Amino acid sequence: MKLYLVPTPIGNLEDISLRAIRILKEVDLILAEDTRTSGKLLKHYGIETPMQSHHMHNEHRMVDQIITRLLNGAVIALISDATLCHFRSWIFDHKSLCAKQYSY
Repeated sequence: MKLYLVPTPIGNLEDISLRAIRILKEVDLILAEDTRTSGKLLKHYGIETPMQSHHMHNEHRMVDQIITRLLNGAVIALISDATLCHFRSWIFDHKSLCAKQYSY
């Protein structure tokens, strides 16, 4: 079970690390803030990993499903079109729920 927070370039598609590209190719699922924008990046690098929309309008409905997938061993990458701001919001909004789910 792993959740990667992968920063992606805002404008220039070449402003991404080799590690980020490798992770996006290896994970089971990519959660993207805007699948249209992220799709351009994935296509540019030949990344064929399944992608699912994950943004402020649907994340609260999806968090249980994501946590269940992680607990079942899935490896997921969360990418954002707004640099690291989305990550901060996601962590802040879901940290208590995640802590409750992970405390055995």
